[in-house]
Amino acid sequence: MGQRAKGWFARYDFGARRGTGVLYLTHTIRGEVLKTTLDGKVLWRLGTPKLPKIYAKKNEYHPTSVAVASSAEFFVADGYGKSVILHYSKDRKLLGTFGGWGGKPGQMRVPHGLYIDRYAGKEELLVADRENTVCSASVSRGCGSIN
Repeated sequence: MGQRAKGWFARYDFGARRGTGVLYLTHTIRGEVLKTTLDGKVLWRLGTPKLPKIYAKKNEYHPTSVAVASSAEFFVADGYGKSVILHYSKDRKLLGTFGGWGGKPGQMRVPHGLYIDRYAGKEELLVADRENTVCSASVSRGCGSIN
């Protein structure tokens, strides 16, 4: 793999739904989320959310992680941007946001990783908040239940 390709892929984080043959990727520098096939064909791209109260400028959005529920709804962590979690429908409609910069309950500072925990038959979004050094279950904090 050439230097250019190494730099390209080094900027991605991914989430996947088992058995679907697709990947969901975030690119922090480009400020986008992509859905691709396993062989790299881009199915769609999703850029900066149209939320003027949160994103006054395009370059404020830097997604760091994506997690996909069994319903195909997905969550995106804007860890290097505004420290919010964005909740989308399977059709890429924005359903809600939660978080925001800070150290108080409900706020985050660099939500860097997302994971859908499927333990005990219930899906719950786990958020790794790097600067607050916590991992929290955050689905009910603004987005409701995944299922």
